[in-house]
Amino acid sequence: MKHDDLLKIMGADLGISRYRNESDESFGIRTVYSASRFWIEAFCLDDGRMGADGCQPGIISRRLNLWLDRISSIYPFIGQWIRSQRHYTPFSKLLYNRLIMVGDIISENNGGTYRCSSRHTIQIGNDLQALLGVYDTTGNDTSLPISGMMLSKREQAEPRIKCDPEWWNLPREYYAWSSCSDEGINEYADPSRKSVRDCWTSKPVLPDGIGLGRRRETHKYTYFLLHSHQNTIEARIIDNYRWPSLYTHLRNIVGNPYWADVEKLDDAHSRIEAPFSLLPPETSRWLDFMTWPEKTPDDCVFRIIRTELLKTATDMFESCGIKVRNSKTCQSN
Repeated sequence: MKHDDLLKIMGADLGISRYRNESDESFGIRTVYSASRFWIEAFCLDDGRMGADGCQPGIISRRLNLWLDRISSIYPFIGQWIRSQRHYTPFSKLLYNRLIMVGDIISENNGGTYRCSSRHTIQIGNDLQALLGVYDTTGNDTSLPISGMMLSKREQAEPRIKCDPEWWNLPREYYAWSSCSDEGINEYADPSRKSVRDCWTSKPVLPDGIGLGRRRETHKYTYFLLHSHQNTIEARIIDNYRWPSLYTHLRNIVGNPYWADVEKLDDAHSRIEAPFSLLPPETSRWLDFMTWPEKTPDDCVFRIIRTELLKTATDMFESCGIKVRNSKTCQSN
């Protein structure tokens, strides 16, 4: 077998097809990324007890890195892409964390070991189920083509994935409030600015009576929900993961929404350009699972998705206050 045939065989087994004008490098990267799900599952099953105990995270990483190193020795561009990620989290950990987040591999001892979950489904859209656990991509004719690391099938039911993006609208009496000065808040989000990096100002901005503030501390920020009450501005601490959804809501109030631009690559694939990092965890974990990162392994802007899952992805974006629009049709890679 020629080395050039290896990725083609892997792609065929996984049901991965090239999109129009896709380069060999892009196709190879998507193939290895998708295949990593099944290698991680296999590592968790290979514990000497038929998968009953599972494997420690360090063992999963070492085994996955060994496989990736072997692939990269044949296809150097795979290793170059893996090393291009912007954040410190190792590629192997990023991959198995994505499986943990959706329940494909699970721990029953507080993260000591992880085992592959039994075969099950989760309804993630009105007509879409994610297939989790051990599935044979070559023998299950009910599943849709793999997208990212996710296998799925059509099934009409009420989604189990619930979004609650308007937590800021709970009655004021539910929480204890303080003044901005007592909390030491020194920066406020202006949702009319173009970029979140440039949105912080020295004066409060409260469209529709609510706003977002933060306090700069050593090596971190503490974020606050601001609320206008009886001619004063009250504040309460919020969890760090919550502030992006509040900021997205504020941008919508002032007519400056975030957009997800969808570019059709061919009849089976689309590219999405969107602020994935600003999505709440209950949504981002599924979009991470069902898409291929494009530029780097931790790409939070550009993703590739199968057309079959595009409607579900669109619904997820819109439920989080991110508007979706069609971009130009791709003519070349």
